Amino acid sequence: MNSLSTHASLLARLSRGDDEAAWDACFARYRDLILGVARRRGCVGADAEDVLQDVFVELGKAMPRFLYDSERGRFRGFLKTIAGRVIGKHLRRRDAVANGSLPAPEGSADPELEAAWEAEWRQHHLRQAMLVLRNEVRATDLRAFEAVTHGQRDPRTVASELGISVDSVYQTKSRIMRRLRELIAAQVADEG
Repeated sequence: MNSLSTHASLLARLSRGDDEAAWDACFARYRDLILGVARRRGCVGADAEDVLQDVFVELGKAMPRFLYDSERGRFRGFLKTIAGRVIGKHLRRRDAVANGSLPAPEGSADPELEAAWEAEWRQHHLRQAMLVLRNEVRATDLRAFEAVTHGQRDPRTVASELGISVDSVYQTKSRIMRRLRELIAAQVADEG
């Protein structure tokens, strides 16, 4: 799913409704994003899984009427709207059960959803780019990159542990960061 036309063709296949492979690809592509947003909003364990299922049920209902037009908006916004509604419904229901009251009416604003969605969307793109990157770079380079960036470890220590020069660690970090930016930019462009 790395070509620039893939996203639009995937959406067209989903709109037909009966393309199981397209739904599998969509689920694989957006599963972690939706779970991440649900968790950031306070849905954990089975609640997050319920949100995931409900988002895909709602998406399945909506896709036959969906016509992708990048001039009118992105699929990202469409998916965020569906996810926000589903998450809001789950949170209202959970709060009502906890308080012994009726759920708040739908349409109550969730000001934290936007921040949760944006943070998780960035993580989504990073995860997707890292999947591609893992097939492009040597294992030693990837270990050096992850140790310095994710582990925030000293480049000298990393170089010593991996048996490479400190310059190599810095060059690897720079090269991989540049490639990540390219991959993420391509993903964003692919969204339309």
